[in-house]
Amino acid sequence: AEISGSTGDAPVLPSAEYRGESLIRVIFESLVEHVGGLQTVSDMTQEQLVCLAGGPRLKTESVSIGKKNDDAFRKDRARQALLNALINQNLVPVLWNSLSQQRHHFLSEEFSERHGAIGGLKLLGLLFDGNHECFLKLTEFLCQACSRDKYAALLPPLQQVFSMFEPSLAFLAIRHGLPP
Repeated sequence: AEISGSTGDAPVLPSAEYRGESLIRVIFESLVEHVGGLQTVSDMTQEQLVCLAGGPRLKTESVSIGKKNDDAFRKDRARQALLNALINQNLVPVLWNSLSQQRHHFLSEEFSERHGAIGGLKLLGLLFDGNHECFLKLTEFLCQACSRDKYAALLPPLQQVFSMFEPSLAFLAIRHGLPP
C-alpha cells in the first residue's frame, strides 16, 4: 500500500520492516473473510448503519441483503475448518498477542522518533487502522464460529487481556465469552 507524501510527487512506502507484517495481516483478513464467511462492508447504507445497533444477528442479516445465497453447509464447513486450524495450531492467542504488541509499538516513542519524517503520521494511521481492522475481524470471526464456552476457553486470562489491550478493546474481546 502506498502512502502519499506531503509533497504529492512521490509516494512514501511503508518501511521494509512493516511491509511483511502488513502483508501477513492482509492475507489473514482475506482468509477470514473468504474462507471464514465473514462478510464486511466498508461503505454501508444508512439502513445498514442503523442495523448495527441491533446486535450481531441483525448486522449479519443487513450486510447479506442483496448478496446471493451460497451453500450454507459449504460455508459452515469452511468456517469450521479455518477455526479448527487456528485452534489446533494455537494461533488465536498468538494473533491477539501479535496485534497487541503491534498496537503498543505503533504508539511508542521509538516508532514516533523513527518515522517522524515525511509521511510518518500517514504511516502510523495506515498501520494502526489495519491493526484495528484485523483485531475486529478476528474477534468477529471467532464470535460467529465458536460457541460461548469454546470462545471463553480461547481467551487468555482476563488480567492478561486487559494488560494487552486498551479497556474498550479488552471488553470487546471478552464480551462473547462472558456468561449471559
